[in-house]
Amino acid sequence: MRFFKSIRFRILLVYVSLFAAVLFIFSYLLFQGLRRDLYSNVDEMLKSRAEGIKESIDTYWQTEKLEKAKDGTPVTPSPS
Repeated sequence: MRFFKSIRFRILLVYVSLFAAVLFIFSYLLFQGLRRDLYSNVDEMLKSRAEGIKESIDTYWQTEKLEKAKDGTPVTPSPS
């Protein structure tokens, strides 16, 4: 019981508390940075794939329009 009242124990408790607080703050900042980078990468990938799909659809509609123009059938406006 005397150990818990000693100055050595109190200093130990302060240092352990400070170390835990610094470790928590460092871990939190590292996590937030990683999270931001990962979300940014996923957003860029999804945007790139969406643009690729849009270009494929546009190419399809342009091809359809050209084929109809060659056949002599009336050309309908493509959806925008």
